[in-house]
Amino acid sequence: MEKQNEEEKDSNFDLLLSLPKELGLKVLTYLSGQELSTVCKVSKNWRELANCNLLWKKLCSMESICDLNDSITEQIESENDGNDLEPQCRWSKIYVEKMRLYSNWAGDNYTWMSIDQEKQSTYKAINSSVDVYNNILAVAYWVDSVPTVDIFDIKSNCLQQLQTISLPFTIDRDSVGVCINGSLLVIELSNISVIYKYENGKFIYEILVVPDMKTICPTGEDQQFVQNYHNCVRCWTLCLAGRFIWYQATSAIIIYDRNTQTFRNMDDILQVVAVDIHGELIVVQCPHSVRVFYVDGKLLYTYSANTNMFYTGLVMSSTSFAFLQSEDFSDPHVVQVELRTWKIYRETQLRVYRVTLHKNAIFLLSQDPFSLTSMSHGDVKWRNSIRGTKYLRPGKDFFTVICSRYIFVCPSLARLDVFSLYDVNSGDHLYDTTLGASSYNIQTVSDSCLVVYSKKSAINIRSYV
Repeated sequence: MEKQNEEEKDSNFDLLLSLPKELGLKVLTYLSGQELSTVCKVSKNWRELANCNLLWKKLCSMESICDLNDSITEQIESENDGNDLEPQCRWSKIYVEKMRLYSNWAGDNYTWMSIDQEKQSTYKAINSSVDVYNNILAVAYWVDSVPTVDIFDIKSNCLQQLQTISLPFTIDRDSVGVCINGSLLVIELSNISVIYKYENGKFIYEILVVPDMKTICPTGEDQQFVQNYHNCVRCWTLCLAGRFIWYQATSAIIIYDRNTQTFRNMDDILQVVAVDIHGELIVVQCPHSVRVFYVDGKLLYTYSANTNMFYTGLVMSSTSFAFLQSEDFSDPHVVQVELRTWKIYRETQLRVYRVTLHKNAIFLLSQDPFSLTSMSHGDVKWRNSIRGTKYLRPGKDFFTVICSRYIFVCPSLARLDVFSLYDVNSGDHLYDTTLGASSYNIQTVSDSCLVVYSKKSAINIRSYV
């Protein structure tokens, strides 16, 4: 009987839990994401130990997965799926979601999603504006004389409408634009910008501003304010940087500080070619210079070769930015600048016309022959000849890194409805795939989906969630 009790005691002995918690966590750091997920399903005690943000954050760091601190998707994904043994800490959710995206993109596993026919007819009639942030889609359109925005959540098997925003005033119909990130939504109406903030599960009205006039709408006077200040001068939202919103006004960049409700006029920047943002830094490309700013507008760095040089094709990553530099009508070459060290790398041999970045790795599309090249710190890592054409069509000119793993090229072939995927590290060609009809026009590309527009059905979503 004593021997049987000893055997039962030995069989119930848990080596992992017998260790001090610090040592148990140290053991788990040697596991892969898949192995750690399995550990979480063994028992509640193992799950409690393995459901640790430090473990999953390390895995995310190894896979170049970052936490976007997205207040929208954070609240949406807070619902429990009912399985107590599944990993539920924040970083594990981020890791699992990204792994699913990786797998779906690699296998071209997607779902076509359409908005209901009544809304499609409205979107199609007024040529609506769209923007995507993570899994959140925003569509701006008109209902009579009222600017309206629909907010959708792109789920794994459906498109869920989260909110419809109707602005609290009427206005003459004009082009309407929309910009969205994790906590802000901006609706553009000629020279007027309407700002919404995300709180308690929905976007709520914050304020209405006219950047080029440095004017703010008094509370409750929306209609009168619009009648007094609306005109045909166009003011564009360049980027949303949390507290600060950057605008391109008539003759300068204007920065609006949401905390103090004040404006800063960047008078020395008269014309902007492109803007990109990463974290607390913003890169602004002008015709004859490229400048790096903090989000509040403080200048950090300026690149300017000489007044005869023109700059295009700006891209930015967490560690560097790059652009194309050319003189008059000569073939451009690539300039890459590392952040912090400001070390400059140039590629002058290839006839490059498109560039994208992932950290310090720079990817180049060039001609003669048509090829895709990866470089790091000025050295070529790999180069592949690919089928394609230099002349990418307007509205289809997409060359970007998806999910930190794949290079998205569209169109890489002569057909207008085809895009290709390549591996970031090896350059391996994964596949060419078609959207199904040459009438499709890609509106935007994100890690989660493609938003496309067609003459027949207006907005459609090709989801990889």
